[in-house]
Amino acid sequence: MHNPEAIFNTVYYEYHAEVYDFVQKKVGCSYLAEEVVQLTFIKFWNNRKKIPEHIELRTQVFQIAKTVLIDQLRKKYSKKNSVYRAPQADRAYEPVNHDVANKVNFNDTRARIEKLLNTLPPVRKKVFELSRFDELSHKEISNLLNISIKTVESHITHALKHIKLYWYMVLLLALSVCL
Repeated sequence: MHNPEAIFNTVYYEYHAEVYDFVQKKVGCSYLAEEVVQLTFIKFWNNRKKIPEHIELRTQVFQIAKTVLIDQLRKKYSKKNSVYRAPQADRAYEPVNHDVANKVNFNDTRARIEKLLNTLPPVRKKVFELSRFDELSHKEISNLLNISIKTVESHITHALKHIKLYWYMVLLLALSVCL
């Protein structure tokens, strides 16, 4: 039988710097980054028995970190004063921009979608990008790629099904980690 504390220490020392850097880059605040890292590993420890073994540990740790980061940003935003103080320091930190949570979510979502699109067949990827990113009509895509409108519609339908399935799996993973 494995020693849970030894496993936790291994996970902590392997990922804490990477999680800190990830959060620091997203929000630009070392105090908040330290707070999120602490809360991430507390949550990891508290939910250690619920964490699915078939999902890569790094993925689980970063999913917890993202959830904790968003929770912390929401807490900060819900306060009337957007300037917060570190408990151990008597100095104000820079105000948290109210768009940070949205930017974190948007950038993360955009990166995930781009990775996911790279798994699609090339024509389907191109059709989807022309439709959703370049905002071309089905007819314009049809003319541009010299394919029928029905083929354009089919590619978009299949791409959306692929994306929705992925997001459904991400949601299930997030829920299983949070419960």
